[in-house]
Amino acid sequence: MDLNDLRFFMRIAEGMTYDAVAEQEYTSQSALSKAIFRLEKELDVKLFDRSRRSVSLTPAGKCFYGDIKKVYPGYEEALQNLRLYSEQKVLYCTGQFNAHYIMRNMVFCGVHNAALLNWNKLQMSNCAE
Repeated sequence: MDLNDLRFFMRIAEGMTYDAVAEQEYTSQSALSKAIFRLEKELDVKLFDRSRRSVSLTPAGKCFYGDIKKVYPGYEEALQNLRLYSEQKVLYCTGQFNAHYIMRNMVFCGVHNAALLNWNKLQMSNCAE
């Protein structure tokens, strides 16, 4: 599943027009339509009811939007954290992690023993105890 397709879906589901989303995403309206059709084909469900003048979510589209809007921001945050690690070799944990469990199991934000060897380079940020 292409994450750009998901982002496009979310923006349209939030009430933006195809033209507005296409402009904001620096893509064509045609490419945006193809992305939505590709997503619908992959999911094997119609996400939008389309008429000449409007687009509205189907019941399946409403359900999918409710679920995906909970998950997508966390995914973007995870990617940002990995980019920071790649650039600075510093891990930032912003999720809910138990530090005692992490240490006991030699795991730190999904990074195993090798990361713990460089503990002095790691920073914990907003990690719950």
